Amino acid sequence: MSSAQTLALVALLFAVGMIATFNRLVRLRNNLSLAWSSIEIQVKQKQDLLPELLGVAENFAREECEVAMQMLRSRGTTAAIAGVHQVAHSHSQTKQVVAGFLSITETYPDILDGEAVTSILKSLAASDAKIAFAKEYYNGAVSEYNTVLEMWPFSLIGKLGKFKKRDFFDAIEELAEPT
Repeated sequence: MSSAQTLALVALLFAVGMIATFNRLVRLRNNLSLAWSSIEIQVKQKQDLLPELLGVAENFAREECEVAMQMLRSRGTTAAIAGVHQVAHSHSQTKQVVAGFLSITETYPDILDGEAVTSILKSLAASDAKIAFAKEYYNGAVSEYNTVLEMWPFSLIGKLGKFKKRDFFDAIEELAEPT
């Protein structure tokens, strides 16, 4: 084998390796996007329950309208969600609104007697479980993606392809909590 052929073979192997590396990064990024969309869907579904909860709260606690307004504001932000930080903040707000509703039930225990409220609260609990599962899957995908981005030659190809490290959902959610 001549040196020209050896050089061509090395160049070919290098090119194939770079293409395989880039394709793996793309696959990991797409998996991460899929995991993220699961979180967005679950948070949206949870927020879609807020108007039903609002209807119940209005019937029992007209003077507790601040909680009702928070519910509407929290649900209204869903349409404007654009990224990880916004979804984490919106999810945090929704959790606070539900906690506010539950505090109303201490003042008005009759609220919990209704079958509709029980159904809504069960749906909210199920949504929380789905969000927790989706966050776990997303964080696993982030961990794998970020780890691969730190390894050579992925780090080189990642920089050239403008692949950026991603934040974990729980860390973002803690930052989004009001102080």
